[in-house]
Amino acid sequence: MKGLIFQTYIDFLTKSHGEELKNFILRDAGSGDRDSYEVMGTYPFKSLYGVVAQTHAHTGDSVPKILEDYGYYLFDILAVSYAKYLGEGVDLFGFLESLEDHVHVHVNQQFPDASLPSFTYKRIDDNNLKMIYESERAMSDFGIGMIKGSAKHFGNKVSIEKEDLTPDNNGTEVEIRVTIIND
Repeated sequence: MKGLIFQTYIDFLTKSHGEELKNFILRDAGSGDRDSYEVMGTYPFKSLYGVVAQTHAHTGDSVPKILEDYGYYLFDILAVSYAKYLGEGVDLFGFLESLEDHVHVHVNQQFPDASLPSFTYKRIDDNNLKMIYESERAMSDFGIGMIKGSAKHFGNKVSIEKEDLTPDNNGTEVEIRVTIIND
């Protein structure tokens, strides 16, 4: 997992829960007093999961909610770096459909050893998109937060449903259905 993800998660903790609780979470996750990571560095995924688990233990928020809230938070930060994919002529579904072929290609150029999820898409109609998320990290809730952040960016209200497609419900393959709500 790239240091950028760790560093922005720590920033998210500070903004969401304050400096003192962030310090307790990092301490109890075995991070000691470490509150910074090299953005280009690579760190074990289990370290991030440990911090998320301690966030759950200290706040009572569910892990899916924590990951979704973090994804929502992170979208605004990443939108600055990937503004060309969010510009004029792009809508929410066009952006989401560009993740695999454009955004992830750009991310892999910046971070060649990044392990990104994969997506396949089926546009049902102008207001409905089905996405299949696949990743051994089982962080579809993080992806849902990112989708909600992108919907906010494009000025859309959305409804999102998910269904785990794996036989043992391990979250490594999930169908995400995004519906734009027209008022």
